[in-house]
Amino acid sequence: MTPDDNPPVLSGAPILSGAPVLSGAIGEYREFNPPAALEGHFQCVWSNTLRPDAGSLSAVVPDGCVDITWIDGDLVVAGPDVAVALSTLTPGSTVIGARFRPGAASRWLGPPMSEIVGGRVALSHFLGALAREIAQRIGDAPSTAERVRAMQAALSRLAPDVEPPPPDMGFVFNALKTESAGPGMAVILDRLDVSPRTLRRRCQEAFG
Repeated sequence: MTPDDNPPVLSGAPILSGAPVLSGAIGEYREFNPPAALEGHFQCVWSNTLRPDAGSLSAVVPDGCVDITWIDGDLVVAGPDVAVALSTLTPGSTVIGARFRPGAASRWLGPPMSEIVGGRVALSHFLGALAREIAQRIGDAPSTAERVRAMQAALSRLAPDVEPPPPDMGFVFNALKTESAGPGMAVILDRLDVSPRTLRRRCQEAFG
């Protein structure tokens, strides 16, 4: 995808008062396998319907992933987090999301993921008016299931024009997450046949 001429407006997690609660504990969180058109680009599509009596301060534990999220009518890219991300959510509302596979987000959005680490960026900064049209279609859907389908359908229409992520970056992502018990940096470098400098550059581009 081609980014807008204007650079994205980045923002980190705000400093909020009150006791944060893990996002999965304040509602009904569900994951769905992506349709065939999206399997090479996304790990899953998900929804989280918040309880009406839930607190509004949500905490998301960092996992290094990048998601497109539909929140209160807007589509937002949640950059890879390196610390717990806090956000305010409307009790009783439903959040819809699609989680990129390692290395896929930069192919869809344009810039390296190191530019949005810890950030929350409007999808319209990357896709322009198209992002607002997709958000409207999702919002017009009458139920959570229909909203999930609307997001999947919109992304599926875009997928043929996006190159899938390099498969070796999935290996690197998983190996680095479990480095203490995994193959070790030397094995990663040997398997990819690259220098440490090249690996760092590719990691910064792929997942920040």
